[in-house]
Amino acid sequence: MSGAPPLTDIERSLAADSPIVILDTRTGKRWPFWAEVDMNSAPSNRALIIRPATNFIEGHRYVVAVRRLVDGADQLLAPSPAFAAYRDGVCTTDATFEARRSHLETLFAMLQRAGVARDDLQIAWDFTIASGRGIAGRMLHIRDDAFRFLGGRAPGFMVTSVEENPSPAFRRRVRGTFEVPLYLTGDGSPGQRFAFDASGLPQRRPQPIVATFTCNLPQTATPTPARMSLYGHGLLGDQGEVNGSLVRTMSATYNVAYCATDLIGMAEEDVPNAIGILQDLSKFATLADRVQQGLLNVLFLGRLMRHAEGFTSHPAFRLDGAPLLKTDELYYDGNSQGAILGGALCAVARDFRRCVLAEAGMNYSTLLQRSVDFDLYKLVLDIAYPDPFVQLLALNVVQMQWDRSETNGYAQHLTRKPYPHTPRHTVLLLGAVGDHQVSEFALQVEARTIGAVAHVPYVGPGREVGGEHGWGIAPIVSYPWPGSAYFLWDTGAELSPLGNLPPRIGHDPHDDTPKIPAVQALKDAFLHPQGLVNDVCAGAPCTGPQF
Repeated sequence: MSGAPPLTDIERSLAADSPIVILDTRTGKRWPFWAEVDMNSAPSNRALIIRPATNFIEGHRYVVAVRRLVDGADQLLAPSPAFAAYRDGVCTTDATFEARRSHLETLFAMLQRAGVARDDLQIAWDFTIASGRGIAGRMLHIRDDAFRFLGGRAPGFMVTSVEENPSPAFRRRVRGTFEVPLYLTGDGSPGQRFAFDASGLPQRRPQPIVATFTCNLPQTATPTPARMSLYGHGLLGDQGEVNGSLVRTMSATYNVAYCATDLIGMAEEDVPNAIGILQDLSKFATLADRVQQGLLNVLFLGRLMRHAEGFTSHPAFRLDGAPLLKTDELYYDGNSQGAILGGALCAVARDFRRCVLAEAGMNYSTLLQRSVDFDLYKLVLDIAYPDPFVQLLALNVVQMQWDRSETNGYAQHLTRKPYPHTPRHTVLLLGAVGDHQVSEFALQVEARTIGAVAHVPYVGPGREVGGEHGWGIAPIVSYPWPGSAYFLWDTGAELSPLGNLPPRIGHDPHDDTPKIPAVQALKDAFLHPQGLVNDVCAGAPCTGPQF
């Protein structure tokens, strides 16, 4: 009844008469968003949530104005007495209150210039986005310091086991350990935070952390050495996922050797710490800091894969003296959590420039309430924080720390405006209609933010409620496409709810996408130094079987 822009009509957020307005104070332009009410609260006490359709820009200040909103009885919502006093120029004798008046007046003036009158405002406020240094500064510091310490050497490593023909797809499975500079307190185990120096940056510890790896070499790696890809595993999982069906066929069909290490901070061994955090969210930095160490571990694994004195120097990665790995090609292929964290990894990577992020998305504060995976963990959160509004607020507060370790904080530098001493990256985003675990709506925010172009049509007739798929994402104009791209796959699952609830009915398409032959062909063409994106869907919506 208020006419606020829903997920199905993001364009309305830019209309002159939108009841909610977001302004970028640096440019004076309106920012696109959608509005929704919190469906996890009782109808009598539901919060209004305003979600940017494209990530806000680092360091920019934004003003939000809310006007003419009505309640369920079509009655205008009243502003708070405090805001009404500011809006209407009612002076008080409270010095603290009056000290903020001049600031509010600047907001009213900016809104007036943008065509938003103060008379019907119900609330207005401003906020400033963290700087790039504030978000990524710690990760970039440990990357630069660790590789400077490494110099031109390969990281130290040890092969602990070699298994021949572990499956029909794999010629050899190699497991081992490798050393990475440690920036966490203690031995870096779950629950540890960064160890900071006097300047407030993570400090390299005297002893390294010893990480583990698993590499699968395809049968086709002889006589032609295999392309190499790092693999990113799913939610609170481990490197053992690299042995499974999500990459096995891809490896065997297209001669790709996959190596993985645990994404520590959000790996299986971190589950007890994650549960402890849900009981006391003030401990959240222990997750964010350890994930950043985990991303550094993956970068060091990548250096081992590429370096002449790394894996290919060891007999386990050779056959009859010939190398089984093509060391001049390294890529990243992450699924689910491996894609959510993988965007941050790719944004800071130097040894690879092309990344596949499948069942992807970003911004856990948006993703969690739209995921069935959160059900179990929410039971713990409910005990410590029973008020749904407090939960909603708390998840958004801790997101400011999560941004330091997942794609949401790095997306602006993933494909454009690379960080210093970092190459530009090209990304293939893959999602599924009705994904029960990672919302395609969060993936669309990612696609807009990184400037990926999309395969269209997004979905077939009758496969969306309104216009919730693809607003603001430019279509691919011609194939083959040389840049970053976004593909949405439809295997016939029930449509996702539009509110902040997970899909629950019927088949979960979450793991369908990597198993679809057309997706594997798409990835194969993309994962080359001059890779291209092909129209594997022949101009139609991308569909595939359920697995």
